Amino acid sequence: MANYNQNVLKWFPVLFIKTSLLLVMTHLLRNYIIKTDLLNLSVLKIISTALLSVIIIPAAANMVTSGLMLQPFKLITWEQYSFKMFFYYFLNESFIVAVWLAVYLVTAFIKQNRQREIEKWQLEVIAQKAQLDSLKSQINPHFIFNSLNNIRSLIFENPGKASDMITHLSNLLRYSIKHNDSGKETIQHELEIVKDYLKLQSIHLEERLHYSIEVDENLLNIEVPSMSIQLLVENAVKHGLWEQVDGGTISIKIFSQDKNAIIEISNTGTIKEKVESTKLGIKNISERLRLMFGNDAKVTLKQTQKNIVTTKFNIPLN
Repeated sequence: MANYNQNVLKWFPVLFIKTSLLLVMTHLLRNYIIKTDLLNLSVLKIISTALLSVIIIPAAANMVTSGLMLQPFKLITWEQYSFKMFFYYFLNESFIVAVWLAVYLVTAFIKQNRQREIEKWQLEVIAQKAQLDSLKSQINPHFIFNSLNNIRSLIFENPGKASDMITHLSNLLRYSIKHNDSGKETIQHELEIVKDYLKLQSIHLEERLHYSIEVDENLLNIEVPSMSIQLLVENAVKHGLWEQVDGGTISIKIFSQDKNAIIEISNTGTIKEKVESTKLGIKNISERLRLMFGNDAKVTLKQTQKNIVTTKFNIPLN
């Protein structure tokens, strides 16, 4: 700024106020970019927001400081002030805001892409671990031995049922080995493998196992983390029904609520604090949900009634 033969120190308050205004407004712009998730919107939206910012912020700052220069500081007179002066200062501040915005957006894009890469690798590691955990759980000597032993006894009693059980076991093993590469699977496919698992367990538990499945057909094509429903059902059988002398019931309900697909598994039993495998399984699914769908997707495990445990997680529909 020209001093117009006045003491240079008189200009410091105006410079300080203008600098403060630019800092405050760029800080508000940064908050707006984060709040609206601007980096994930269309290129047109990003460009239009940047152009408006480069125009509005300098214009507002100069309107305020121009008023201060004229009144109350009286650094210049109305005769000295001109649109050319305003436009000169406007171009200076526009350049500063444009450089700041360009650096911020480029840095934010790099940071976001790096974070996505990290989450992608984390998701792959977790998905592989879930696959290995599932294989350990399902392809273990006890499970295979019990299933085959029961199927063998059915061959003479009920050959047709024995054949069906072999099919269920084959489907379960194939599904465990061949996960979707994305780590996701539709609810419809998840339920198919859940039914195979429950039918196999019905050989062991016989009349001690009762189950029901209620699902909103509009949600069948919604994707969930692969093996997530099956693993929670498996926990319900192993840590719930197996410990009940008279067995119990597993209820699977899938419905929409508050713009979320809700997957709810209830089983007869009580929560045992020492059951580490249940906690690890839920922790694994929780982390996969967070990486896939953000923090809005959560898993909860609650004792909803005296002898009923409910595990529930949600998938945001938007």
